[in-house]
Amino acid sequence: MLAIYSADSRVPSILTGAVVVLAISFLISFYILIQSAWFTDYSVIGESFRRDSIFVHSSICVLLALLAIASFSYASYHRALKLTLFEDGFTHYTWNSEHTWRWEEVSEIYEIVRHRNDRPSVPINWSYELYNVDGERLNVGGLVDMRGLGKVLQEQISAKLQPRAEEIYRSGGQVHFGRELSISREGLTSKDKKISWAEVGQFDFDTTFKSVTIDRADNKGLWWRYFSSGDLANFDVFSAMIARIDELNADRSQVISLTPEALQFPETIYGGAGSARTARIIKYSLVALLLAGLIFGGYVYVDHQRLMAESDMKFALQGVADGEGAAGAGGYREGPGLHPLMLFEASDYKGSRNWYRWLPEEMLDWQPASLDKAELVAAIEERERLIGECRFEDEAVRRIIRDKVITLRDAKTAKIIAVSDAIPGGMPPECNSAAAQEQYDDFGLVRGAEVDAGQIKNWLKQYVEIN
Repeated sequence: MLAIYSADSRVPSILTGAVVVLAISFLISFYILIQSAWFTDYSVIGESFRRDSIFVHSSICVLLALLAIASFSYASYHRALKLTLFEDGFTHYTWNSEHTWRWEEVSEIYEIVRHRNDRPSVPINWSYELYNVDGERLNVGGLVDMRGLGKVLQEQISAKLQPRAEEIYRSGGQVHFGRELSISREGLTSKDKKISWAEVGQFDFDTTFKSVTIDRADNKGLWWRYFSSGDLANFDVFSAMIARIDELNADRSQVISLTPEALQFPETIYGGAGSARTARIIKYSLVALLLAGLIFGGYVYVDHQRLMAESDMKFALQGVADGEGAAGAGGYREGPGLHPLMLFEASDYKGSRNWYRWLPEEMLDWQPASLDKAELVAAIEERERLIGECRFEDEAVRRIIRDKVITLRDAKTAKIIAVSDAIPGGMPPECNSAAAQEQYDDFGLVRGAEVDAGQIKNWLKQYVEIN
């Protein structure tokens, strides 16, 4: 058969964009998941943080993957759609099926029109639901120029259905327009409600919404029923028969007042199509922002959990430096292996000693992952040692070496495991040097360089990394 009309699928470009956005979002979230699960940075990552991070980002990854798969599948489904019309019927193609129906096999056609939310009078999408004489259903939509295609479909189907419907009507039978409405020479029936032709006041056909309102003739200002083209099967056949109802009811004594409007959409319905496209872009942009917010929110949540876990562990171990054990700590376990520790450095201010966490880059790998993994606490104190004096303009300036002493304690009991000898810092500048004159402070002190972190690591290594 020679094809008289063919329509391919209409895949929204925004759908392809959605797949790309979802895929990128998935990769970002998956990267954060990998970082959270297998890598650490300069901060301590507690076990609770690690579990929360894995759970949150695994959930986000699964959600994004499902959405991406669904979007890709939907796009693939749309690409496979096609409809070809012939003189005797049509063939409808989907991704997994092919249906060929002759025009006379179609028993019902419903037209579903979707309108803009902000401007209900503007239709933006058409789709059609068809049934054949065997009760099989076929959905036709998502194709190029669905409005023009729908007109051809309805014209061809109505041309076959209308003569049969009028013949049934004239012979006294009941003509059904789907489950919602049927007509006969006695009147109209909608489910369990009936109205005679004498009781009908007027049929108001709305070409914008493709609908009909059936008014009563009792002057109460109440309409009897309202139907859209999505409610009534074969809407065009119904409207054509109503337009000729006086002729079909040749023996009727009452003439129905009808509004003479042809069931055709005005060309102006295309107005605002660009705005509708803009609205879709805005909608999908908001979805993309929502996904980005979901990923960022998940990251902020797990990062907050990390900081809380780190803070709780720090405060629990801080007292160990002063000799108070931490009940939740793992405690020192002698033997080969890595024995995690946390380092604290003392600071004396106005006679009060405070301990501040010290986290040198050289000893990041020694940090405990959680409180129950902490075995050691190193309390580091600085002790200044006077090695001589200089005089500048009758002012005595003392030369100081900054030694470090390490007290290593059991994290659980605070028991002292070892105390280091004084680890010397750098020598202060010589008295006759310009550096000495530039560096002495308001207290009349010129100090040498601090103890290098590598020196501290070398002493601790014998207790932390045991072969």
